[in-house]
Amino acid sequence: AVVSTQSTGIVGPDSQPVPFNVEQDGKGEQYVTYKVPKFGMFNVAVNFGGMPLPNSPYKVKIAPKVDASKVKISGLAQIIRIGDNPVFEIDTSAAGDGKLEATIISPTGKVVKHVHDDDDKGHHTLKISPSEVGAYTVNLVYGKVP
Repeated sequence: AVVSTQSTGIVGPDSQPVPFNVEQDGKGEQYVTYKVPKFGMFNVAVNFGGMPLPNSPYKVKIAPKVDASKVKISGLAQIIRIGDNPVFEIDTSAAGDGKLEATIISPTGKVVKHVHDDDDKGHHTLKISPSEVGAYTVNLVYGKVP
């Protein structure tokens, strides 16, 4: 018997079907593989030989491998003068394994160039050179979690 692709299905948290593949290895074992488009609870229904496996569909929670709430920021001043070159620090060492992405937006909506240094141990510094008067927005995404 084989896992049937016609009666196996994966449904995401938005009730949309998720594409999947059924693969077989050289030992006769079969694997259902899929790539989720977002985090959340998924229902995975697996049928074998035309019959549902016990307890199918299975509920699978897909969560980020990082805890963005553990990202710590320091040194970000409330007032920065044009001509200053402020540096602020971001500590991701306790947040899990992920990539830090930073975008800084000027008061007129332009993306601001910045220098991002990383010591590969979860300690980052961002250096910016503001050129406009007004409020800047700093957007940080860690491990694809804002």
